[in-house]
Amino acid sequence: MSKKKNTVIELRYYEKPIKEPVLAMLGESWIREYGKDTNGEMINNLHFHNLMEIGCCISGEGEMILDGESKKYKAGNFTIIPINFPHNTVSKKGTKSYWEYIFCDPEDILNRAFPNNRPFVESTLKRLNSKVYFCHSEKEPELYSVIKSIFEEMRNKKAYYCEKTIMLCNSLFFEVARKNTSDTSAETEYRDMSVISAAISYIGKNYAKPIRIKDVADSCNMSETNFRRLFSAYMGRTPLEYFNLIRINKACELIKSTLYSMEDIAMKVGYSQMSTFNRNFKKIIGESPYRWKRNPANFESKLLKASVSTKKGW
Repeated sequence: MSKKKNTVIELRYYEKPIKEPVLAMLGESWIREYGKDTNGEMINNLHFHNLMEIGCCISGEGEMILDGESKKYKAGNFTIIPINFPHNTVSKKGTKSYWEYIFCDPEDILNRAFPNNRPFVESTLKRLNSKVYFCHSEKEPELYSVIKSIFEEMRNKKAYYCEKTIMLCNSLFFEVARKNTSDTSAETEYRDMSVISAAISYIGKNYAKPIRIKDVADSCNMSETNFRRLFSAYMGRTPLEYFNLIRINKACELIKSTLYSMEDIAMKVGYSQMSTFNRNFKKIIGESPYRWKRNPANFESKLLKASVSTKKGW
């Protein structure tokens, strides 16, 4: 299956719980007909995440679209999908599949283990983020065993589960990085999305700072004109619009999880003027931040319903 040109790629944005090593999505609530939205409509767009996605298929069958390539999945398949890698999961028509997921930030986990060795962390991240793994437990039993151990630690949460999960994640990262130096049989390389993936990472790390579009273009080694054209083609919106989407997503998380004043939140996500913050919040979410804060029902549903390319997870 070849990817259509100029397809809008969605960001599904996740926040890892502050006191947890990873975000775990486990249990029977993840039995569903993948590839359809809450209204039963087919989702045709690829999406990507701000965190690494590690998934295991417990039951069911269907196909995964990995940067435009179609791969059939069944029980026992697992995936290791880097940050910013376009993909989609579609159950066999009329059936449900059971997937479980772990979302993690490899940079954060590696930095915890190697706080004084930045070159090592960066070289490992480069290998981790250059490939996607789509494998079956029968062909890669070692990787599968480590992944299942991570899942079980997060499911059972026994004493020292945070520390053990971090150790297991590092073990998984090293095994994947090692394979990326020699084994290409189970890997799919970045293609089209790679040209702007550096920009997505740059914006994600620097959203609270004043950023010029030229700075973002430089992170991709492009001219500003070419960067604007390519970014808009892949993302369906301009770099500035995407930049504001990230800022407002961060603002929503702070509204939900902190007692900061709205003025402080605006400053923390990069808006020096409340009028600019309020205008962008209302444009993206559909109502003012104050009104959104007063309505708890909005916390889980409003971003999903917003007619934008950024979605708050599933």
